[in-house]
Amino acid sequence: MEIARCTPKPPDKCHLTVSIANPVYDIAHKDGGWTKCGKKTLTVGYKCADLISKRQFVTVGTLAMVYKGRTQSDAFSSAKVTLYCR
Repeated sequence: MEIARCTPKPPDKCHLTVSIANPVYDIAHKDGGWTKCGKKTLTVGYKCADLISKRQFVTVGTLAMVYKGRTQSDAFSSAKVTLYCR
């Protein structure tokens, strides 16, 4: 996710989470916690036990920001990806 518009000054705090879901429930999750806003990358990995079946996955994330004491958040997700689980 890339922020396309900015506040006049950087937000006070940011909180980023990202998950891999299949597509009903999370199978891997990472939480970046509340930090100073800046460039942040969260990498989530998942290894299947089954290499022969196709599965659907989506990436789901949330970004929350605090600016002048007010919190705003947004959720985003990728398109469904179908692939052999490996």
